Formats: sequence, C-alpha cells, structure tokens
Amino acid sequence: MGAPLSEAAIAEKLSISRTPVREAFRQLAQEGLVQLRPFAGANVFRVTRVELRRLAAFREMLENAAVEEAMRLHRDGLAESLKGVVSKMREALAADDSQRYLALDSEFHETILKFAENPLLSAAYQLIASRFAALRTIIASDPARLKRSLASHAALVKLIASRDVETTQEALLIHMRGWEAYMEAEASLQPSLLEGT
Repeated sequence: MGAPLSEAAIAEKLSISRTPVREAFRQLAQEGLVQLRPFAGANVFRVTRVELRRLAAFREMLENAAVEEAMRLHRDGLAESLKGVVSKMREALAADDSQRYLALDSEFHETILKFAENPLLSAAYQLIASRFAALRTIIASDPARLKRSLASHAALVKLIASRDVETTQEALLIHMRGWEAYMEAEASLQPSLLEGT
C-alpha cells in the first residue's frame, strides 16, 4: 500500500509504450486502486482508518439493501447460487489456494447484488468492489481467519434459505463488521496500510 508506481519502469518491463500504462493508471485511479498526484506520479492506494470506516459503512448499506431485495425476489435461487460459491470456497481452502478463496469471497458478495436485480445498487457497489478485493488480500496469510470466514459465509447461506430476512441482515452486518475489526487490528502490524485516525 502506498508504493510508488513508475510508468517508465512498468512500460519497460512489459515491453510496451507508456501510453497504455498511463491509461491503465487512469482506470485504476477510477477504481480507487491507484492515487494519481499531479507532477508527483502514481502510488498504490492507501486507506486511512476514517476511509476504511466510510467504505465499510457504504458497503453495509448496499449489501443490506441488496440481500433484502434479493431474498424477496429470488430467495431460493440466491441460496442455491451462494451454496455453490461456498462449496468452491471450501475446496479452495482445502487446496490451500487463498487467492482463489478471496476471489470467491468477492463473488459471494457480488452474487447478492446480482440477485437484487437493481442496476443502481450494482453500480454503486462497483465504486468500492475493487478496493475491497484488494484489501481482502491481507487475510490471505491467516488460515484461522479464512476458516472463520468460510463458516460465516456458510451460515449466511443457511439464513437466506430460512427466509428470515431480518436475522440474515443482522448476520450479514456482523460478518462485514468482523472484517472491518480485523482490518483495524491489522493496522498495528502493517502501519503503511492504515494511517491517520
């Protein structure tokens, strides 16, 4: 996090001109993954504690609205689809493939948005999805955290299948807030990631 990025060095490494690298930086900046500074270059994004809380609050609003709507419209289809994702997550964990697991974690949450069938919710979620996917990589080296994550996702699927929207929303909030608390605790180990107050 915060590492400087060099257009010239990346272009040379990939044997391409600087123009596509510059365009890639712009795209990554729009996704919140790169910070561009006039006359100072580009850096991998950083997240302050305040920004993390704002991102988490925004995500909570979106996913809670999405899960309610998705359960109303397609409860059985949503539960079945998420059950399949959790099965793949379990396989990835058993194979010690944390990167695959994290990609499936993202897929799980994006599936909830998809089943809500609200393009505005999905578009809003895309504003933060890349940053959350990048931040999730921090848990990749913590097997215990990945096991707890799997159990939490599996429990959410059972709640969705049970038709209890309110309890599902509460469990989803606990799930998301657990991740935020983990990130806050991780700040002491990785001060370059979360700086500020």
